[in-house]
This record gives sequence, structure tokens and C-alpha cells, in this order.
Amino acid sequence: MNSSAELLSFKNVSVRYTEGSFSDRNALDDVTFSLMQGSGFVALTGPNGSGKTTALRVISGQLRPIHGSVLLCGQDVTDEPSHKRHGLGCVFQRAIDGMCSSLTVEENLCLMLVDGGPNLLRPLVTPFRKKRVLDRARQIVSGEGRHTSLLADLKGVLQRYPAEFSGGETQQLCLLALLLQEPPANLVLADEPTLNLDQVNRQICIEMLVALSRVATVLLATHDKELIDLCGRILRLEQGRLVRDSETV
Repeated sequence: MNSSAELLSFKNVSVRYTEGSFSDRNALDDVTFSLMQGSGFVALTGPNGSGKTTALRVISGQLRPIHGSVLLCGQDVTDEPSHKRHGLGCVFQRAIDGMCSSLTVEENLCLMLVDGGPNLLRPLVTPFRKKRVLDRARQIVSGEGRHTSLLADLKGVLQRYPAEFSGGETQQLCLLALLLQEPPANLVLADEPTLNLDQVNRQICIEMLVALSRVATVLLATHDKELIDLCGRILRLEQGRLVRDSETV
């Protein structure tokens, strides 16, 4: 393995929930795996309660393990907060969690171009950068051919707020924001990104995830067979343990 191309090292990670938990086992129990640059789609599967969401929360910095380490591009980020884990993008189970609800869609998209990440204490972007992000958004929408998407009429949604859209529509907006991110994310964590979506929104979001996988490694926690079939590698968790790590043919 070429360590210089190692994107993520998740090594001997254990997590235990205590508050409000009746379980006598770890949510994650000594789990180890790594991801390389350019891995495309990687599936994180397993039954409900097996530790999939917990693993993503540890990688993103929302949870701190009781044991083990997390390295991103060779840098130990185990004790670093989420905002210091550069090169990460997240797709949440609740799509609206990926957007700032007090900002319009246009402002949310423009945040992707702010140098050094979002900072609400200064103007979002210059007029030039604002035009560039919106032109790029229109290019992405038209280039993927999603004519049934709400994004097909991007101009009509820019001044609205994320809470005005359905879950599937908000998921599209979150994925569009990730496609606009500069610099692009190296690793995208997607937690059940097609959960509870109708067929139209589900297919649109799968197309957008495929577009993301061309520029980033996408780690998918999912039960969606269609998404799993797109993956070149499958990691399976059961009762907090990694029981399978295999490449697909």
C-alpha cells in the first residue's frame, strides 16, 4: 500500500455510548480500515444499530472514540473538531442538516466558495465569485441532464430557504453544494443519502452522488442495493465489529 495515497486511516477505533444506553457492548469495537485516494464509491453496510452512523460521526469529528485513531491524509485528527478536518464533505440523514436554514439557497451555495470556509462575520463572496459559483451551479445542473429535478429551474429556487423544500429536494441542494465546494472534498461521508426519498428524487440523488464519486472518495452508509451495486468495495459492520472487507468484481 502506498501510504502517500492513503486518504483515511481508521485504526482500532472503539466507541461506547453511556448516557441513555442500555447496551453492555461498544457501538464500535476495535474497528480498523483504510481508504485510498480515488477509491470512488465504498459501501459501509450492516443492520440497523451495527455502528455505521457512529463510524461516520467519528470520521467527521462529531464523536470522539474511547480508543483508536483517525488520520486524514496522514494527519492525526482524532482530537480535532469537525471544522478543522479539511477536505471532508458530509451528506446527512436529515438533509436540511447540511444547509444553513437562516440563509437562502443562493447564500448557501456561495458559502462553498468562501476562502478558508464559511465565516458569517464577513461578506460571503465578491460579485465576481458569486457569479462564478452560480454559473458553475447551472453548468452542473444542465450537464447532468436532470430535467425533472427542481434544480432544472435553479433561478426559481435561489432566493428561497432550505426549509421550504421537501427532504428529497433539500438533499439535491446539499449534493449540489458539495459539487461546488472549492477546493473539492477529498472524502465525502454519506449517511443513508437515499433514505425515505421517492423514486424520482432517489434517482436524481444517485446521479449526483455518482458525479461526486468522480472527484472524491464517497463512503456510503447505506442499505440501498442500487448504491451498493455501484461500489467497488464493501465494508460490513455487525454489532460494532467489522466482519467483512471485500472488493466487488
